[in-house]
Amino acid sequence: MEQRDRQASRMYIRTSQAMREQVSRAAALSGQGVSEYVRDVLAREARRTIEAHETIAIAEGDRDAFIEAMRKPPAWPEHMKAKVRRYRERIASE
Repeated sequence: MEQRDRQASRMYIRTSQAMREQVSRAAALSGQGVSEYVRDVLAREARRTIEAHETIAIAEGDRDAFIEAMRKPPAWPEHMKAKVRRYRERIASE
């Protein structure tokens, strides 16, 4: 493997001086260097964003109603049953 393949990928960002000072202060307060602090915050926020988009959150009552509907689906209305019968008859006659 070449040396550059083993190296970490770089990201360059531009910030205001005020933001840079704020990040530097936060890094110092957490006992980290700026790069380490920024990496940790970026990784944590990236995971949070991905999880938020990949997770379906529903209220407890809605969850219970969904599970009950899966266990005992409601009966089909007669007009839908009639359509299914006509469809099956048509397919069987072909």
